[in-house]
Parts: sequence; structure tokens; C-alpha cells
Amino acid sequence: MTLSNTEQRILSSIKIGSENNPTKPEFPPHKPRFPATPIYRIHVPGFTNVWLKDESVNPTGTHKDRLAWEIVVTYKHILHAKKQGQHTGKTKLVQHV
Repeated sequence: MTLSNTEQRILSSIKIGSENNPTKPEFPPHKPRFPATPIYRIHVPGFTNVWLKDESVNPTGTHKDRLAWEIVVTYKHILHAKKQGQHTGKTKLVQHV
């Protein structure tokens, strides 16, 4: 099955550096590292092993940002499948209500 011009443009525009390979993180783009946010061991009375993950400096953004990125990556895989004839378009992937 062929892609429409719009689908082909979208597919070409989605760049995935690592393809979810943790040894090749995508963020931050200028100096990728894994994990992306620092963690600190902190003292909390009554507990012996407590760690704090500082999401305020997370270069990948919020959970919503990461969810949106996963949706984009999934859409890229759907477009690839469609281009290779593995997805016919007859199956509803998302239902808008």
C-alpha cells in the first residue's frame, strides 16, 4: 500500500536517534546520557534506603512529553507497516469519539 504525500512527508520528518536503545539515548540532543535525570540518596527518618529523582532538570520534559513522543514513534511504525503492505488501513487504530 502506498502512502499519501502527507503521510510520506510525516514519515520522513520523524527522526529517531536510538530506536529505544538505552546505550544510545536521544536526550538531551547536545549531550545524551542515561539516565537523563540525576538521582540523590536522601535521609528520611524511619527509612533506610530512600532516593530522590530530580525531574525538575529532566531534559526530556514531562511524562506528557514522553508519552507524546511514544505516540509519534508508534505512528512512524504504523506508517512503515502501511508502506510495506503490512497494514491495510481497514483496522481502526484509534477511535475518535
